[in-house]
Parts: sequence; C-alpha cells; structure tokens
Amino acid sequence: MKWHTAAMGAAVLVLLAGYTGEASTSHRAAPPPRTIAIVHDGEADMKIYGSIEQVEADATTIIEAKLIGEKPAKRYVTGADGTVLDSYAVSKVQVAKVYKGKFKAGDIVEVAEPGYRQGDRYTTHEGYKAMDAGGRYLLFTHTSNKGIEAIVGLDQGKFDLNITEPQRQEQPGKMTEAQFAAADYVGDNVKHFNLLKTEALAKYL
Repeated sequence: MKWHTAAMGAAVLVLLAGYTGEASTSHRAAPPPRTIAIVHDGEADMKIYGSIEQVEADATTIIEAKLIGEKPAKRYVTGADGTVLDSYAVSKVQVAKVYKGKFKAGDIVEVAEPGYRQGDRYTTHEGYKAMDAGGRYLLFTHTSNKGIEAIVGLDQGKFDLNITEPQRQEQPGKMTEAQFAAADYVGDNVKHFNLLKTEALAKYL
C-alpha cells in the first residue's frame, strides 16, 4: 500500500513538471517585429503641388501600370571627379491604361524611382515608396534627359490604387515590415500626400 501511494505521488510530480514546462514554453515572449530603417537622402529641389490638376499639367504621361521583371536596378549620378551625387532605382512597368501621353496598353516602360531597399535599410527622396509587385499604380511622369520616365514631383506623382485608406503617420525613421508593406508613402508630409492621393483616387479609381 505504501509502495502504491509513493508511485502515485511520483506520477503526479512528473505530470506537474510536464505541465509547468509546457506552460512556461507557451508564455515565452515573442521576438520583437523586424524593423526597417527609413533613411532620407537629403532634400530634393522640387515643386510642391497644391492639387492633382497641377500634377496633371506638368505630366506628359499619365498611366495605370504594374511592376514587372526583376528587382529594380540601382543607378548613380556622378560628378566630373567620379563622386556619387545621387542614386535611384530603375523599374520596369507594364501599361494597363493610358490617360495621357504616347504609350499604349501593353507597353513596357522604364521608370526612375527615387527610393530603393537594401536589406533592412530603405533609402528615399522626399518619402517616395518604391513600387512592388502587388501594386496597381497610377503614375504621372515626364521623360528625363536619359530617356527614362521620371515621376512628377517624386512622391506627388505615384499612387497605389490598391491602397485606398489614408496613409498613417508612422514613427519617424523606422517601420515594421507590416507597416512598410502597407505604406504608399514613407515621408513626414503625410497630410499633403493624402490630399493629392484623395483627389487622384476620386478622379481615376
């Protein structure tokens, strides 16, 4: 009888130990979300638009397009001595609709983007968020002296039509992966971006 009681007690201790270990494992703190550093590469000398009509007036091309191809190629602008003065990415898009300009549906167009990601670091000019494969973009562009389409007003001429909610003001200098994926703009002037995008969506969506 004593042996039976001792065996039962040992079994209870083993069960309790197992339960305690399982509970401690299930309550272990989750790792913090991965963050992306948002780096602003100086201030561009650009025109500030007060309405989407002003953006339209300066655009030689207005298209709806989607990103295609590989990761955007990074290019540099250098001075006479070889010093890097500027950098940008070049993306290829396929035209879905044409509202203004020389292109037609189905055309493949190269677009200069003033923003690019390298690992956990995203470099941007004026808060521009580079296009991604899941987006459907309204682009206001003009042809640069290099023969590549350039976004009018940087962040003021590119809008993801799949993102219809106003852009939120995130913590300056960094975003989580989820915040970055959901963003259409990563700068500080959120109010101005939302103004132009609201007008663009009302007209083109």
